[in-house]
Amino acid sequence: METWYQINPDYFREVLEKQALKRVLLPNQTSFFELLKLNLDYVLDLGCTGIWLMPIFRRGELNKKSRHGSPYAIKSYQVDSRYGSSQELSSLIDLAHQKQLKVICGYVPNHLSPDAPFVQENSAAVYQKHDQSFYYDQNWSDTVKLNHAHYLTKGYTSANLKWLLKNLKLDGFRLDMAHYVFHGANSKDLGLISQGKGDPNFWEQIFRSSSELRQKYWLAEVYDDRDKSYFGYADQIKLLREGFYVYDKKTHDLLAWKLKQKDQYMKFSEVFYQELKNQSEAAELSKSQIWQKKEWPFLRFVANHDDTPAQRIFGGSRETLLAYTLLSLLPGEFVLYAGEEFGLQVKPSITGINYFSEEGEALEANEITLLEKEGQVVFNQLIKELLWLRKNETLLEKGQLSVLLPKNKDQSPNHQVFCFMRYSLLRKGALLVVANLGSNTQWVKLDQFFPGLPDQKELFRLEDLIVQLSSFQNPKKYQLIEVFSGKSEEREVRSEFWVGLRPLETQVYKILVPEL
Repeated sequence: METWYQINPDYFREVLEKQALKRVLLPNQTSFFELLKLNLDYVLDLGCTGIWLMPIFRRGELNKKSRHGSPYAIKSYQVDSRYGSSQELSSLIDLAHQKQLKVICGYVPNHLSPDAPFVQENSAAVYQKHDQSFYYDQNWSDTVKLNHAHYLTKGYTSANLKWLLKNLKLDGFRLDMAHYVFHGANSKDLGLISQGKGDPNFWEQIFRSSSELRQKYWLAEVYDDRDKSYFGYADQIKLLREGFYVYDKKTHDLLAWKLKQKDQYMKFSEVFYQELKNQSEAAELSKSQIWQKKEWPFLRFVANHDDTPAQRIFGGSRETLLAYTLLSLLPGEFVLYAGEEFGLQVKPSITGINYFSEEGEALEANEITLLEKEGQVVFNQLIKELLWLRKNETLLEKGQLSVLLPKNKDQSPNHQVFCFMRYSLLRKGALLVVANLGSNTQWVKLDQFFPGLPDQKELFRLEDLIVQLSSFQNPKKYQLIEVFSGKSEEREVRSEFWVGLRPLETQVYKILVPEL
């Protein structure tokens, strides 16, 4: 169960310089790779288990969108000298491995810059329009789209990945816009597959060429939602069967809508539960030898390089911390974008260009802004507590998931509170997470579960789970521990479980049943 620290190399120094909790001196003229070497202990101290580098390769010059261009308009997969040398990168990865940190890097399979040597020398491997001009997806005019059905594209991708693994000792890759590889120029146009512009079997053929590639860590950016016949997870299932982790954007967006819009009529508990049930079924459908020893194969995040800062997405610091609690403790992988642990207020564009909404609001800017000093300290401490809980709590490691149905005093469902449990029958314990997403104080009773998820035992009431966790048939009491405060109390198994929560408050409890 990995927790990734995602780094934008162009702004990492600025993040470190503006944070209030400085621990490492930043020598002038130090390369990015050397700077990161000095801060590996900082990443470990946060509770992260690996580093995810945005693309660090040479960028194209033709049609580039800014002085340095976009890191996703790649000219060649040679290390960009602006960040340091290949030797410095290899040294960084060696040191990270010594500290038990993994390192993955962004790879862009869908497109290249128009002046990339591969594009110039192999026009048949590039998707062209009827007038022979290059095609680019969306507004990415600094790139051209590759034809993934062409054998040269497969050979180019396979050779690059093998070279990077061998020479840089990377632990894996994050694949940019991975579903575009399946569906050609337009992910909604399935007809392009028959035209030979996309290839549904692309990744399977890449992995067939190298067992070493398959064994590495693969994270695929997949947002596609074309196939409604299986809850919109068609592409995810395809990739999951190859052993990829894929993005979870849906729970993120549902939570953001609830917290930002303050929609009191949204039946959040039911909607969010249904989404988790869909994910569970997709994960079960993908079960293979690759996944037998792993968590749910979904990556969760509060914000990443593609988003505006989390506090804009969710509506404020308290809302953002609630989102971190829920999303980081659900089953799956998690990513923290560098700077977010200090309350990033303005996020730099990856191309250095300001973008504005229709209302004129600056969505991105060239200069990083963080919370004020006191706010940074509080925010940082809470993020660290959550990430350390992820890293060290054995109940979260392959812990099964159950979602509870909070009830009001009149027994009606309370949709302002969301509650779930991670539990392990083997480890005889459970972690209970309760969050009030509403703007008023809530008192709820917790005893009944939603219908069972595919990967759990049949459970109806909280009492049923406590009995299963116990080593004897009729336990009388259990231990309830507030995780972050350490407060503990002994409770009767058959007593009612009521929780009171202030607006946007979260509580995390640990339930332990005494051994005979």
